[in-house]
Amino acid sequence: MVFPSDLKILDSISSRTFDTVFIFYIQKSGQRSASDILANVNSKHLVNSQFLEFLHSLGWPVVIGEHPGWTGNMMTSWKVDLYSHDSSEKKELSHGGSLYNGRKQVLYFADALSEVAFVVPNLPEAKTSSSETSKRDSFISEDSIDSSTSSIGLPLPPLASNNNNKDDSPRDIIPETNTGTEEFLAASLSSMPKPSEAGIMVIFIHALRSGLYRVAMKSSSTLAVPLIDGMVVSRRTLGAVVRQTAVNVCNRKRLESDNYSPPHVRRRQKIQDMVHKYHKRMNVPQFLASLFDQDT
Repeated sequence: MVFPSDLKILDSISSRTFDTVFIFYIQKSGQRSASDILANVNSKHLVNSQFLEFLHSLGWPVVIGEHPGWTGNMMTSWKVDLYSHDSSEKKELSHGGSLYNGRKQVLYFADALSEVAFVVPNLPEAKTSSSETSKRDSFISEDSIDSSTSSIGLPLPPLASNNNNKDDSPRDIIPETNTGTEEFLAASLSSMPKPSEAGIMVIFIHALRSGLYRVAMKSSSTLAVPLIDGMVVSRRTLGAVVRQTAVNVCNRKRLESDNYSPPHVRRRQKIQDMVHKYHKRMNVPQFLASLFDQDT
């Protein structure tokens, strides 16, 4: 039947914007290899303890398969799989952030208007993530990906203690910033713009000896507040201002597109289309009779 398919498409259109922020830890000055950077978060002994504190200030942990909202990847979002639960996932304590690599858990934040998933890619998991997520059943419609295509690929390399060269190119890290829309766009929507380095914004966060943090920003597009390049922020406010800046950048990027429509507008339009397509004119007796008529 056509109606159930349209109803699935309607359900796949989120009522809020959904964005993904990728976080990388640069351990020391001169560390430029993608494999070295990704391996930093495998153990808590390789990262500063304040890095884990920063991660948890961005959002709260959610388990993939138990979380009904945005998970940072189209293939695992908006579905609950009660049979995929593994209690051992929550007991891992020795990680340096790799637990939130998007395969088992992510850090999540949401309000009335937006959802944000914070993903910390790591070396061993990144090589197998694409093959495993492709095994999950997912219903992806053209309407449901419109919001995320403007926000994917926002790498955030935080707490790099000594590396202050913001001219380093993030191109080696781009393959790790996958949100599941890239394959879908390549296969069926080739006319839509693909993620590229030009559309990526990078926020570098450097720990200072004073306990404050200096922010450096790199972007080919217009930047957004509250963070600005060169700003120094406190430890207490760091997570909140980074999160808000990421959301503002994504919103600004979406608004720059002439074809963008807010989620509530797209849902309303889809509902109106369904009403126009399936409505039937009948009086009250006919309506009541149709409820018990299997052929109607």
